[in-house]
Amino acid sequence: MDTNGIEVSLVSHARSTSTESWTTMSWRTRLAPGGSNRRFYMHHGEPWTISSQLAITMLSELDGQRPFASDPGTTVRPEVLFSCSMTPEMRSKYWLEIRLPEDRWSRDVEFVVTQDPFRRNHWRKIGIVDHSTGRATFRSTTRDATYGQKKAIPDWNGWFLDNSMLDAGGREMGAFLDLLSHGGSSQERLT
Repeated sequence: MDTNGIEVSLVSHARSTSTESWTTMSWRTRLAPGGSNRRFYMHHGEPWTISSQLAITMLSELDGQRPFASDPGTTVRPEVLFSCSMTPEMRSKYWLEIRLPEDRWSRDVEFVVTQDPFRRNHWRKIGIVDHSTGRATFRSTTRDATYGQKKAIPDWNGWFLDNSMLDAGGREMGAFLDLLSHGGSSQERLT
């Protein structure tokens, strides 16, 4: 269940182009127990969150079935930036570009930003965890102004929220698991 008591799942999908194939994982929730799928990240003005412990359990279970590190994904690996490894200035810059005005985080927050150069650095996959409240979230942002599900956010310097529920490759999901499990201090899966 997510933090609103709604059923949540982590679903694996096969994706391909004419030259590559890869697996992507998607977070999915229901609008109400037994109801239709929640399609959008923002719902009734609130961003989606999940218990960090539940997220660890779900990500670990999925990683146990098919290790994230074994996912070849695209031929180019994403750049992975953990907040614990950033300078204070860099951390502040990224935080301003990923935090939503509706977010309610404590000061005990850590995050990871993955950026895929394969997509010309137009997409970021983001994980945020608040250790004080035990909440986490996973979101996408894009610089693609033509993307249909974008939501403009003040102060995001040309980035838009992807208002669809997040999907990401194995390497990004591995970074999320590392963030939740170790705060990003253990990056063995990503090397």
